[in-house]
This record gives sequence, C-alpha cells and structure tokens, in this order.
Amino acid sequence: MRKDAFATLVSMLKRTQFLRDNPQSKVEEQVAKFLYIIGNNFRNHTIRFFYRQSGETVSWHFHQVLKAIISLEDIFLKQPDGFKCPPEIRNNPKYWHYFKFKYILPGWERSASDSRILDNALTRKMDKLIVPQGKYYLVDVGFQLKTGFLVPYRSTRYHLKEYSVHQPENSQELFNLCHASLRNEIERAFGVLKKRFPILGSGAEPYYDVDTQADIVLACCILHNYLMGIDPNEGLVEEVDTELRKGQVQANVARSSLAEECREGELLRKRIATDMWRDYDINL
Repeated sequence: MRKDAFATLVSMLKRTQFLRDNPQSKVEEQVAKFLYIIGNNFRNHTIRFFYRQSGETVSWHFHQVLKAIISLEDIFLKQPDGFKCPPEIRNNPKYWHYFKFKYILPGWERSASDSRILDNALTRKMDKLIVPQGKYYLVDVGFQLKTGFLVPYRSTRYHLKEYSVHQPENSQELFNLCHASLRNEIERAFGVLKKRFPILGSGAEPYYDVDTQADIVLACCILHNYLMGIDPNEGLVEEVDTELRKGQVQANVARSSLAEECREGELLRKRIATDMWRDYDINL
C-alpha cells in the first residue's frame, strides 16, 4: 500500500467512533499493526515483539481497527443497482481486472452447499442479496438455474482451454465460452484478494474465533475495493496472472495424463471383454 493510500485510509478511519489516539499509540500505528497482521498472516506474539507491547494491547488495537474498517461497508460494498457499470469494465472487451466485490456473506462452514448459502442470502432479513430488475448473476454449475441466476449449459464444452483449438460451434457453446471467460476474471479477483491479504489463503489452523474470521473476510474485501480505486498494484495482478497461467498448464498436463490412462484402461477392458465373450461363446 502506498503512503498516500495509507494516509487516506487512516483519515477515514479516524472519522469513525472506534479509533482514537492514546498515550501508548496513535491511530496510524494501530492501523499499521492491523495491516501488518492481515498482510503477512502474522500472529499476535510477532507484533507484540516488534512493538514491545502486551498481547492484550495488540489484540485490542486489532479488533478496534477491524470494527472501524467494517463500519465503512456502506461506502465500499454497494450492491449494483442495475443502471451503472464502471467504465473500466464497460469499455474493455476483456473485462480487465477492475472487479470489485459487491456483496459478501462470510461465516458459512465449508461443508454448506452453494444453493443453501444462496437461498439464505436471498431470504435473510438483514444484508439481503438483491438482484436488480431485469438483471442477472452468472453462477457455476453448483447452483440451480432460475430467474436472476444463470448457470452454464451442462454436457457442453465449458473451460477456456477447450476452445483454444476448436471455436464454438453453436449458441450453447458460445454462451459457455463467454460464461467461462467471465469466471476466469472473477477467479483473478479472488487471486488478487488472497495475494494481497495472505491471512485469507493460509491453510494453517485458524487463530481467531469463527465470528472474527468472518469479520476479517469482510474487512479484507472492503480494503480490496478501497485499494482498487486508489492503489490497484499492477505488479500484484501480474503475479496472479502468472500463477493462473502456470496452474492452467499444470492442469492441462494432468488432464492429458489422465486421458492417456483412460485410453489404456479402455483398451484393457475391451481386450478382457472380448476374451471373455470368446470363451463364453466356445462353451455354449
């Protein structure tokens, strides 16, 4: 984060009711500690060592800054009204990497199904997901096709690599190609989010309770949207693009190896079935 972006963020957070200068530390220091934790996935004891403060003080500052950032939700997490589209998206045929998060519903356990979470988002009393009149969201095959939510065609080519050699041959394949292209941009946005805030991508045992984990996800998305408007960090985006390309190459190699194994298995099964039928026919 650039110095000017940090200064602007601190200025906004100072206007909330959660952060104040105190004899031990200024607001700038409290915010810096918070960003240091989520930006490096550091634990309390690491910050305590650097700042020579008690664990209780570090924890208090972390949670106060967390509350302050979440209080900016109405500014940086606005659901689309269906009338406006950012020019960076509207004027770019490849959709660019400008995507911001518009609706966040953290706190669900990993085992929850996509459809269950979506139903809750649409029916909950607070923070309800609203689909603008006449608009729709693109969703993957884990969801149900219905008004306002479009899934790709099943049993039809979908992934971008499947169209690298053979172009779409009908309307359904063209729809799936465009759907997959947008999904790729969304995966890039999530990649940038996790790259910017490693605390989200850590596979280690969670250090915070469930409610705090949900708040951290929300705060990171708010900060992501803020930074996309003032400090997008092109180098970070390029890192994510490189990783995605490497991942696609590795997936292609693995898929090619699996296809070869399937062909060998098919030949073996066919040979065994033929031998069995020959022996069966002889014994009749």
